Amino acid sequence: MQLIEEHAGRPVSRGHELLVAGMCETDVAARKVTTAQGQALADEFGLDYMEVDAKTGTNVEEVFLYLARQALAHSRLGWLRDKFFP
Repeated sequence: MQLIEEHAGRPVSRGHELLVAGMCETDVAARKVTTAQGQALADEFGLDYMEVDAKTGTNVEEVFLYLARQALAHSRLGWLRDKFFP
């Protein structure tokens, strides 16, 4: 988080950070980071955690919907969130 804050160029708003791990469909033996390690890192920094795989499409839409919900939840557009994400 320190690197993000140093390079963001503006204050970083806490509240809707998500750690996204790629290539979740890769053979478990070939993975560089296990699900447990990724979740532990996310927990350490107080982040939510999701695994995606762009090649298979696994959880790609879910990540975008999560981010849209979080952005709307932390904005003045609550009515929009309620309309499209009941």
